[in-house]
Amino acid sequence: MTIYSSHGPQESYLIPTILIIITQIIGLASFGLIFYWGYGFSGGFGWKDKPAQEFRLHPVFMTFGLLFCQGTSIMVYRLLRFLSKITLKWLHVIIHLIAISCIVFGFIAAYDSHVLAKPPKPDFMSLHSWIGLGTLGSYGLQFILSFLCYMKPGFPLNVRKYIMPFHRNFGLGIFVLSYSTIMMGMSERAAWYMKCWTVEGYFCTEMLIMNIFGVTTSLYVFLVLVIVMNQGWIRKEHHT
Repeated sequence: MTIYSSHGPQESYLIPTILIIITQIIGLASFGLIFYWGYGFSGGFGWKDKPAQEFRLHPVFMTFGLLFCQGTSIMVYRLLRFLSKITLKWLHVIIHLIAISCIVFGFIAAYDSHVLAKPPKPDFMSLHSWIGLGTLGSYGLQFILSFLCYMKPGFPLNVRKYIMPFHRNFGLGIFVLSYSTIMMGMSERAAWYMKCWTVEGYFCTEMLIMNIFGVTTSLYVFLVLVIVMNQGWIRKEHHT
């Protein structure tokens, strides 16, 4: 019989499980805040006929995909440790595919908001856009190479074991880069467009929501890193 454990048969899973649930609630709260910001201010959401409103979909899709989905995929081996390894691998892949779909829509929203504006706005000039492109490229490359390595039947087991530490570390690095990119983008947006504090000199509701979003997002990323970097909570199989 195979027992799925974090460290050994006697160790309780209660603490990591509760912590993961709390972390996911915080992640959903972060997404809820950015969705409310996008929908509740400056005319809400739009599509190609309203480039300024279409842009507001960009942080919403990127937060859900790059932050929440990526964090969930990273933690799935800790939360659902009772499932078989192959089931967890496919869940890991599926959640990443959902993240990639969100990233595509988020990228389109940002690109359209520039090229369809009148007059058109220049693209890929800010530090946010440069780091963002590097992050998206790294995410895509990591996904493709990892899929070929870990999902392709017959791939040498010794190579998989050798690559695994790099896979984990690069994945965490990309997750941190994703967080950094989101924070840069929202700070850039706040500085350029939220005139209540930069011009009028008062603390408005929109700015409050943006700041709380930044705090919850930072807390979410911190907790994800704590959970996945705790070696005692790694899923292991014990045969009896």
